[in-house]
Amino acid sequence: MVGYWDADLRNHMANDAYVDYFGLTPRQIHGRHIRDVLGPELFEQNHPYMQRALAGEPQLFDRTIVDPDGVARHTQASYVPDVVDGEVRGFFVLVTDITARRDAEHALAAAESRSRALFESAPIGMFLTDLQGRYLDVNPAGARLLGMRREELVGRSIDDVTHPDDRPVGIEELARLRRGELEAFRVEKRYVHRDGHVVWAQVDVTALHDDPDGAVTLAQVQDISERRRHEDQLRHLAEHDPLTGLRNRRGLMEEIERRAATAARYGSAGALLVLDLDGFKQVNDTFGHQAGDALVVAVADALRRRVRRTDVVGRLGGDEFAVVVPHGGMEEARRLGEGLLAVVQARTAGSGVRVSASIGAATFDQGRSGGEVLAVADLAMYRAKAAGGDRVALELEPA
Repeated sequence: MVGYWDADLRNHMANDAYVDYFGLTPRQIHGRHIRDVLGPELFEQNHPYMQRALAGEPQLFDRTIVDPDGVARHTQASYVPDVVDGEVRGFFVLVTDITARRDAEHALAAAESRSRALFESAPIGMFLTDLQGRYLDVNPAGARLLGMRREELVGRSIDDVTHPDDRPVGIEELARLRRGELEAFRVEKRYVHRDGHVVWAQVDVTALHDDPDGAVTLAQVQDISERRRHEDQLRHLAEHDPLTGLRNRRGLMEEIERRAATAARYGSAGALLVLDLDGFKQVNDTFGHQAGDALVVAVADALRRRVRRTDVVGRLGGDEFAVVVPHGGMEEARRLGEGLLAVVQARTAGSGVRVSASIGAATFDQGRSGGEVLAVADLAMYRAKAAGGDRVALELEPA
């Protein structure tokens, strides 16, 4: 819309877009006062801009007007003074319909408002980070997850609140994400709460490609500490004996196979002891199974206290136990076995029946599988029992 109005605010020129907008013809608008074109209300709103334009000051402003069809239109108006020999003779009017742009701006603002509301009210943590891994923004749920305030987190590095062992987690995936090779990725990692306890979290990371900086990632962080505790409990139950709390047969076999594989690969030593109680049946027959269970628990506790921190002790079943000795050879196994005999005797003294132990030992350094090492140690244990028990029998040397 282009028009020209003189110092008396009467029209001298208006293009087709101008006259069409106000539902007039060129003849109807020519010479007409601007008040009669705009209407009293809009004229009063625009009159201060006209006065400043006639004072020689260019004007630029936005205005909402209603067209002849009753539709509200957003416009941007420019009043450009017409100055000749220092005298303002009138002003040019240029009006652009910015309804589509303004509607788009309003839609964008509404979308941003909704996004911000979702960010703020999300029940899980939402972390915005830059290319250097610094927090740009954190929602309330994310701040609560770490026991900190948003202001304390913004600007800090992710590593500051990540468990030291988990700082490398997701680094490769993050690099691929920023190179456009991944759309998103998921990891599980540990954060460190402000009070020092560990928070296990599932982290879903997405790159915000339409961000002006082009380097912002959004991490949606969900606290899975309770789930991990349940999984750890289930794993513990699957690998540990419910009566004694020691490794059960399954857990022991995993450790034995692991140790056998290590010995086969690196040629390292290590040994396996298998221990079976002598006279245990008499305890059950004389005092009942409850007393037998109590004796098994007492022996398990004694074995646990006697072995070294690096040794793994478990219950194969019934009154049979095993100890995985990762370091040392046959002589080390023999000394440990004799020590275990002593603690069994001491722990079962005064039970009313004679209880001792028979122990068999085998090494991991023969290139055998875990099952083969267990079989050799088991045979040695039966040789000790056949010889009267209360003794350690080492595996037989090959013929």
